[in-house]
This record gives sequence, structure tokens and C-alpha cells, in this order.
Amino acid sequence: MKNILLAAGLIMATIFANASEAVKGAKKDYEQFKVEMTQELKQAEVKIADLKAKAKEKGSAAQDKTIQELEQTRDQLKASLENMESSSKNSWKKFKKSFAQSVDKLNKKVQKSLEE
Repeated sequence: MKNILLAAGLIMATIFANASEAVKGAKKDYEQFKVEMTQELKQAEVKIADLKAKAKEKGSAAQDKTIQELEQTRDQLKASLENMESSSKNSWKKFKKSFAQSVDKLNKKVQKSLEE
């Protein structure tokens, strides 16, 4: 009986140690992702400011609407980034992929608008 309890205790200790390392790895990944996406959003913000300056010179209502939409998307992405949680590995991977694609899409729209 003591051997079984000892073996169970060792197994549990190993599981908790591995889980702890996985959590540390996920947290590091989460923090790195957050830093990278924050930088991407800042780049988009600079480009949106450039777009605003161009729109002001031209006085284009269409560009004003585009800028408003881009700012709204940026604000939603910022809020999402602030609220993200890595509650499970699968949801974290899905969120990470989806969020990165959304930021990339925003940057492409901003770049396209700047070229017009």
C-alpha cells in the first residue's frame, strides 16, 4: 500500500512539474505575442495618422469613412489584446492565429488606403 501511495505521489509530482513548465512556456509565448501585436498595432496607428493627414489635404468624405472604420477595427483589436486569456492551449492557439490575421488584415487595409 505504501509503495502504491509513493508511486502515485511521484506520478502526481511529475505531472504538476510538467504542467508548471507548460504554463510558464504558455505565459512566455503569451507575453511575446502581446508585445509583437502591440508593436503591429502601433505601426497601424502611425499609418492611420498619415492617412488622416492625407485625407485632410484632399477633403475626401470616402477617406474619412475609411479612416473611421480603420480606427474602429484598431480599437477592437486593442481591446481584444487587452482582454485575451490563455485559458486553454487550444483556445490560445486559435486566438493567436485569428488575432494575428486580423492585425495583418488591418495593416494591409491601411497600406492600401495610403496608396490610393
